[in-house]
Amino acid sequence: MPRRKKPSGRPLNSYRRRAGKRPPRRTILIVCEGSRTEPLYFERLRRFKRLKNVSVKVIPGGKKLVSPRNLIDRAIEEIRRLDWDERRDLAWVVYDVEHAGTRPDLDELIQSAQHSGLNNAISNPAFEYWYILHFRETDRPFMDGNETKQYLRNFIPDYEESLDVVPYIQPFTEAAIERAAALRTNAQLHWDNFENPSTSVNLLVRSIWEEN
Repeated sequence: MPRRKKPSGRPLNSYRRRAGKRPPRRTILIVCEGSRTEPLYFERLRRFKRLKNVSVKVIPGGKKLVSPRNLIDRAIEEIRRLDWDERRDLAWVVYDVEHAGTRPDLDELIQSAQHSGLNNAISNPAFEYWYILHFRETDRPFMDGNETKQYLRNFIPDYEESLDVVPYIQPFTEAAIERAAALRTNAQLHWDNFENPSTSVNLLVRSIWEEN
């Protein structure tokens, strides 16, 4: 006579997957002025981090997304489409000061973004200054974006806007975050004006970097 298996004592429904226990994923929305440099960087950073509990949504710029005002409007439009929770989710607008017509209205645009619950990741004169900080802490002014890129080639000789820089700079990201924070502390009297050079991209990157 075959032996019967003893009951485990656990109810059958205890083996079923319990739905609704996983917390909702946090969303980090990034609306970029640039159509290549910034979107490529944030997309590669997202893949490198292999985030499980965070959804990073990157919107490239170009065409109509070339002014801070348009970026803010685009971010607000996207937030309305998403299942947004301002207590959990973050929205960033990423732009440079070098383009004509952006600087005179900068203070107004910063206040407008903050009033709308958006965060600013502003670089002066160009996004590439953030890359430079991975290799060296410098507060020397740059004439424009072209000079910033040329200086970056001291560290990445073949740099172009379409280059995937993450393999070059990823090991130094923590150092870049610390350097940007130190520069902000040393120049906090002028930080709100985003003097040349300056960047707040480190704040955005930290919001991604610290996720797991």
